[in-house]
Amino acid sequence: MATLDELIEKVKHAGHTVEFYGPQNEAKINVLASALGAELPPSFREFLRTYGGGGIVGEWISGIYRGQPLLKNEGSVLGDTLRWRERSHLPTELVVVYTQDDEICWCLDTTSKSKNGENPVVSFDFSTPHRTVKIADSFQDFFKDYLEMHSQAM
Repeated sequence: MATLDELIEKVKHAGHTVEFYGPQNEAKINVLASALGAELPPSFREFLRTYGGGGIVGEWISGIYRGQPLLKNEGSVLGDTLRWRERSHLPTELVVVYTQDDEICWCLDTTSKSKNGENPVVSFDFSTPHRTVKIADSFQDFFKDYLEMHSQAM
């Protein structure tokens, strides 16, 4: 099984441009969690500590942009989550980790927690409020799937 760094290299080799926001410290992650009113799961915290956010250009994973956890711009966890809450009545227990074209919204479901503290990643259906479909058991599984999906040549 390939490591995350190996998968990232495969994505680059497949012709995608990959850019991450940069590692974030625990204090910034805690500020973000507090602003969201949510406990963030271990694998998402690790992603933020290691990569900060970002990923494949044009298909960003929400994170802490420019080292500022309270920024409300697109591509930031706080900004993406608040925007979906306001515009599409995203339930407060969902935290956006990926959004695209105002149609796709994938979130951590903080109401569900595994024994090891992980939250599933769910797809939020804004046309049917409060309807979600689980797409991954954890953020780590989601991130690996995201990378594997893009590791094929364009």
